Amino acid sequence: MSKKVRRSYSRLETLRCASTSTPGRPSCFGFEGLLGTEDLAGVSPLVCSKSIEVPTVPVNPWAPDTTLPGISPPVKEKRKKKKVPEILKSELDEWAAAMNAEFEAAEQFDLLVE
Repeated sequence: MSKKVRRSYSRLETLRCASTSTPGRPSCFGFEGLLGTEDLAGVSPLVCSKSIEVPTVPVNPWAPDTTLPGISPPVKEKRKKKKVPEILKSELDEWAAAMNAEFEAAEQFDLLVE
Protein backbone atom coordinates (compact mmCIF):
# COMPACT_ATOMS: atom_id res chain seq x y z
CA MET A 1 0.00 0.00 0.00
CA SER A 2 1.49 3.34 -0.99
CA LYS A 3 1.47 6.45 1.16
CA LYS A 4 1.20 9.98 -0.13
CA VAL A 5 4.16 12.16 0.64
CA ARG A 6 3.69 15.81 1.51
CA ARG A 7 6.39 18.07 0.24
CA SER A 8 7.13 21.27 2.08
CA TYR A 9 8.89 24.22 0.56
CA SER A 10 9.09 26.20 3.78
CA ARG A 11 12.90 26.10 3.81
CA LEU A 12 13.00 28.06 0.57
CA GLU A 13 10.94 30.85 2.11
CA THR A 14 13.43 31.31 4.95
CA LEU A 15 16.23 32.08 2.51
CA ARG A 16 14.30 35.11 1.19
CA CYS A 17 16.63 36.81 -1.28
CA ALA A 18 19.50 34.37 -1.13
CA SER A 19 21.07 33.83 -4.49
CA THR A 20 21.33 30.37 -5.98
CA SER A 21 24.78 31.08 -7.39
CA THR A 22 28.00 30.48 -5.49
CA PRO A 23 29.16 33.93 -4.29
CA GLY A 24 32.33 32.56 -2.70
CA ARG A 25 33.84 31.41 -5.97
CA PRO A 26 36.34 33.87 -7.48
CA SER A 27 36.19 32.48 -11.01
CA CYS A 28 33.50 31.83 -13.56
CA PHE A 29 35.14 28.60 -14.72
CA GLY A 30 36.91 30.26 -17.66
CA PHE A 31 33.87 32.22 -18.88
CA GLU A 32 34.82 35.60 -17.37
CA GLY A 33 35.24 37.31 -20.72
CA LEU A 34 31.88 36.25 -22.16
CA LEU A 35 29.70 38.64 -20.16
CA GLY A 36 30.38 42.25 -19.29
CA THR A 37 29.39 43.78 -15.96
CA GLU A 38 26.17 45.24 -17.39
CA ASP A 39 25.13 41.78 -18.59
CA LEU A 40 25.80 40.15 -15.22
CA ALA A 41 23.29 42.34 -13.35
CA GLY A 42 20.25 40.44 -14.62
CA VAL A 43 21.64 36.92 -14.36
CA SER A 44 20.09 35.81 -11.06
CA PRO A 45 16.73 34.07 -11.52
CA LEU A 46 15.54 35.25 -8.09
CA VAL A 47 14.12 38.73 -7.76
CA CYS A 48 15.46 40.49 -4.71
CA SER A 49 14.60 43.86 -3.20
CA LYS A 50 18.26 44.56 -2.40
CA SER A 51 20.53 45.70 -5.17
CA ILE A 52 23.54 43.44 -5.40
CA GLU A 53 26.78 44.91 -6.67
CA VAL A 54 28.53 42.78 -9.23
CA PRO A 55 32.33 42.75 -9.11
CA THR A 56 33.91 44.20 -12.22
CA VAL A 57 35.58 41.73 -14.51
CA PRO A 58 38.44 42.96 -16.67
CA VAL A 59 37.42 42.68 -20.30
CA ASN A 60 40.19 40.85 -22.13
CA PRO A 61 40.07 39.32 -25.58
CA TRP A 62 38.54 35.90 -25.06
CA ALA A 63 40.92 32.96 -25.19
CA PRO A 64 40.04 29.41 -24.12
CA ASP A 65 41.43 28.27 -20.80
CA THR A 66 43.78 25.47 -21.74
CA THR A 67 44.05 24.23 -18.15
CA LEU A 68 40.51 22.83 -18.28
CA PRO A 69 40.15 19.35 -19.79
CA GLY A 70 38.43 19.24 -23.16
CA ILE A 71 38.84 22.97 -23.83
CA SER A 72 42.08 22.93 -25.78
CA PRO A 73 41.69 22.78 -29.56
CA PRO A 74 41.74 19.24 -30.92
CA VAL A 75 44.92 18.07 -32.58
CA LYS A 76 44.24 16.82 -36.07
CA GLU A 77 46.00 13.62 -36.95
CA LYS A 78 46.95 12.85 -40.49
CA ARG A 79 45.39 9.59 -41.52
CA LYS A 80 47.04 7.31 -43.98
CA LYS A 81 44.90 6.17 -46.85
CA LYS A 82 44.40 2.46 -47.03
CA LYS A 83 45.79 0.91 -50.13
CA VAL A 84 43.12 -1.16 -51.81
CA PRO A 85 44.58 -3.94 -53.92
CA GLU A 86 43.56 -3.53 -57.51
CA ILE A 87 41.65 -6.39 -59.06
CA LEU A 88 42.86 -7.16 -62.52
CA LYS A 89 40.20 -7.30 -65.19
CA SER A 90 41.24 -10.83 -66.12
CA GLU A 91 40.73 -12.00 -62.51
CA LEU A 92 37.36 -10.25 -62.41
CA ASP A 93 36.30 -11.92 -65.66
CA GLU A 94 37.37 -15.33 -64.33
CA TRP A 95 35.37 -14.78 -61.14
CA ALA A 96 32.30 -13.66 -63.11
CA ALA A 97 32.55 -16.73 -65.37
CA ALA A 98 32.79 -19.03 -62.33
CA MET A 99 29.75 -17.41 -60.70
CA ASN A 100 27.75 -17.63 -63.94
CA ALA A 101 28.63 -21.33 -64.26
CA GLU A 102 27.53 -21.95 -60.68
CA PHE A 103 24.26 -20.09 -61.29
CA GLU A 104 23.63 -22.08 -64.48
CA ALA A 105 24.20 -25.32 -62.57
CA ALA A 106 21.75 -24.20 -59.88
CA GLU A 107 19.11 -23.42 -62.53
CA GLN A 108 19.56 -26.86 -64.10
CA PHE A 109 19.00 -28.63 -60.79
CA ASP A 110 15.49 -30.06 -60.46
CA LEU A 111 14.05 -29.32 -57.06
CA LEU A 112 11.50 -31.87 -55.98
CA VAL A 113 9.04 -30.84 -53.28
CA GLU A 114 7.02 -33.65 -51.74
